[in-house]
Amino acid sequence: MGSHFMYDYDLLVVGSANADLVIGVERRPGAGETVLGSDLAVHPGGKGANQAAAAARLGARTALLARVGDDGHGRLLLDAQRAAGVDTKGVLVGGAPTGVALIQVDPSGDNSIVVSPGANGRLTPADVRAAGAWSTPPGWCRRSWRSRWRRWWRWCGVWRRAAGSC
Repeated sequence: MGSHFMYDYDLLVVGSANADLVIGVERRPGAGETVLGSDLAVHPGGKGANQAAAAARLGARTALLARVGDDGHGRLLLDAQRAAGVDTKGVLVGGAPTGVALIQVDPSGDNSIVVSPGANGRLTPADVRAAGAWSTPPGWCRRSWRSRWRRWWRWCGVWRRAAGSC
């Protein structure tokens, strides 16, 4: 990643990028139970990546700051983001496998999801600082913006591991 983002974006999304592994089931299994499902479908996903792709498809100039693995799932996610028009120069690659979400969906659309965060869990405040991603929206003072980031990082549990301040 370059030393700084160019600030010609409408939206910078800092968030997760996962491969969604989806299986349709007649009913979700109980503890210790096995059920048969449909063929496995693999889709790009993750809350952050989904938001970035949606915003870009709606015409917003969008960039994503996230972490993915140097693996097939990471390449799938990067390709999907680029195809949606998202700038991916802020996506860090390697250090852990790409996060995955194992999703079971029943005929009514109800689902059960288990997430292995993988590389997502290694995104730190230092990564955000290194990206130079401190663009301040009009009308916000920089101190207010930093305060919001601090609260967000504490909430995510990343703050304690990073040993630094925004």
